[in-house]
Amino acid sequence: MDKKKYRVLIVDDEPLARKGLRIRLEEDKDLEILGEAKNGKEACEKITQLSPDIVLLDIQMPGLDGVEVAQRLNGDNPPAIIFVTAFNHYAIEAFEVNAVDYILKPLDAERLTEALSRAKARLTTKQQIFNCISDLSSTQDTLCLQDGKQIFRLSINNILWIESDDDYICVHSTDGEKTIRSTLKAVLNQKNNDLLVRIHRSKVINKSHICSIKKLKNNEFDIELNGGAVHRSGRTYADSIEQLMKAITE
Repeated sequence: MDKKKYRVLIVDDEPLARKGLRIRLEEDKDLEILGEAKNGKEACEKITQLSPDIVLLDIQMPGLDGVEVAQRLNGDNPPAIIFVTAFNHYAIEAFEVNAVDYILKPLDAERLTEALSRAKARLTTKQQIFNCISDLSSTQDTLCLQDGKQIFRLSINNILWIESDDDYICVHSTDGEKTIRSTLKAVLNQKNNDLLVRIHRSKVINKSHICSIKKLKNNEFDIELNGGAVHRSGRTYADSIEQLMKAITE
């Protein structure tokens, strides 16, 4: 079976710099070059579209600079960032956005190889953690969420609702409340989330704890859970809640 390659995006506003990076990267058989971007806006678009594993990112570019691009990568699985720049005074900002490495131009082949090795090691560790979480979540009643170096195991049956605020979620359960640095997407991406239903862009409820659903105007619903908490749904989730009401009454 072929070894999985690390998918790479090159971002630099200088055509010669992009060409030079491409030539160096093509020597590494572990890498697959997905494409190039010539500015920060295009970089954000291509990162969303292509989902690279590694991004080699210039800092000084027209429009969005490289640090601003990295600050926007707040998803569940952001790429490993290697900054490649002619300026050394951005180092603090670079590592504040959790960059893997910071390489100064003109490029040194050994430093580039070292930075790529660090990126590969970080990605391997992330995959190992993901596999561990998947294994832990394989039981029907367990939800596993990673918060930094910690993994939390939560009983799905005990969860009442989960609400999000930026990069944090608050899990409300019959055991109390727990705040975790994670996202609703990470919750809903797990295999055993059949009981969890999204009713709002920032809220998920456990349908097994529903006491009543009341339809309101403007495609909104009030959903009461065990314990008395009432949650107002978002209008865009009206169809799924209608289906939920139908399933409950059947």
